[in-house]
Amino acid sequence: MAMTCHDTGPLLSAALDGELSEQEQGELDAHLSTCEACQEKQRALGAVREGFRQAAPKPASPAFTRQLDAAVASAGQRRRWLRRPTTALVSLAVAATLLALLWLRPMADTGDDMAGAECGMEFLAGAQCGRDWSLVPPRQ
Repeated sequence: MAMTCHDTGPLLSAALDGELSEQEQGELDAHLSTCEACQEKQRALGAVREGFRQAAPKPASPAFTRQLDAAVASAGQRRRWLRRPTTALVSLAVAATLLALLWLRPMADTGDDMAGAECGMEFLAGAQCGRDWSLVPPRQ
């Protein structure tokens, strides 16, 4: 079956990239030898490809380069504390202590530790137990 202009669309680009089998390349060449419109498409694709090859990348502006360097340095500074195990462990211990103190605060109000613990469990289950669990103390 003879190749049509519609069939050549995806093959033209593949031919420029050297991706066609010998049979596909032969069929495309046979069509191109008789079709001026497809020859023009092939020349246009080749010109675009060559234009991209010859286009030199533009260097980044000095201002952009400074901003990029500063952003990279800043990102490194922000994460540097994670690289030190001692600092990370101390931070974790402080956070755990603060959470524990906030959790135990409502239980210390009543003097009945079990009542506070039961209310805390009800709160976690989504029930209301009549306690004020807000972290902000009430206004006097």
